[in-house]
Amino acid sequence: MTAKLQQKLYCIAALMLTALLLFGCVTARPYTETGHVEILVFGIGRSDAILITTENHAMLIDTGSREHGPLIVEYLQRKDIDKIDYLIITHFDSDHVGGAYILISEIDVINVIVRIMTEIQIICVGLEML
Repeated sequence: MTAKLQQKLYCIAALMLTALLLFGCVTARPYTETGHVEILVFGIGRSDAILITTENHAMLIDTGSREHGPLIVEYLQRKDIDKIDYLIITHFDSDHVGGAYILISEIDVINVIVRIMTEIQIICVGLEML
């Protein structure tokens, strides 16, 4: 396994753990019902975009390249997903963040999380204020 692949798998595992922690913290009451989590990895070549959904929440990790933004928006609209609770941008290479502008223009994005140096910080809460 190459170092780059190992780093990518580590990053995906860390983001999935973050997703579980974030979605687990959304409700104030203990979650006792059984439900399901759906993970979709968009097949968009070398670009990255991963959608994680539950019955009431959605999180998108990266948005692919600029040309992939409309494809992701179209998919979300077909699935009646009208908001993204968390948009996580792992880093600012164009094949990870290129589709973010069209996504934010078309879909209600509540929180954006980006990686800055070695820390993960929530930098934008309530994008409707922009």
